[in-house]
Amino acid sequence: MTIREFRSTEVADSTATSEVESANGVVTIDRFSLISQDDSWLIDNLEFGVASPDIPAGTPSVDLDLREFAFVFDPNAIPADGNFAFAAENVGSQPHELGLVMVPEGFDLQNFARPEEELSEELFAQVEEVGFLGPFDPGTQTNVVFVEPLAPGRYALLCFLEDPATGQAHVQLGMLAEFIVPAAAGEATPTEEAEETPTEEATPTE
Repeated sequence: MTIREFRSTEVADSTATSEVESANGVVTIDRFSLISQDDSWLIDNLEFGVASPDIPAGTPSVDLDLREFAFVFDPNAIPADGNFAFAAENVGSQPHELGLVMVPEGFDLQNFARPEEELSEELFAQVEEVGFLGPFDPGTQTNVVFVEPLAPGRYALLCFLEDPATGQAHVQLGMLAEFIVPAAAGEATPTEEAEETPTEEATPTE
């Protein structure tokens, strides 16, 4: 994780608060509450996602609605160069989260819809996490800003929060979606590169 900026810092006697913008796949803004103890500042509380990061000038945005139980967006609006941000809004009646992972070709997204006890480390070892944000209360609007353009490949959006009515995870009720960032002409995706196994040339025998 890279800390980009401290802002809105307030100090009152032995306590302080500060909003911290950090980057780890996606940009987040969290609020740290601190207390002074023995000439050191210690973290007393942490609130995640207290503000929405700004979309950088010139970066296209793609609208993304979170609802029961789906991610609604236009996959065709994803730019081919992977340089974009989501302008997300929870238009549903329940809190939702937004998880984004890069998945290999041929990976069955329904693997994520297994019961919680079947979601193994081996399963998640097959995918590459870009970032998880939320949970977002109904009506929340937030920008999903990536640290760098997404690499060519296949991506999945996921929500693992529990539905109070059924006890099932939102992803089990259909809250998962995918999109593709295409490779440039002649360029292999990371998945394709991984699948290419170099062969050793035979060594002539004397």
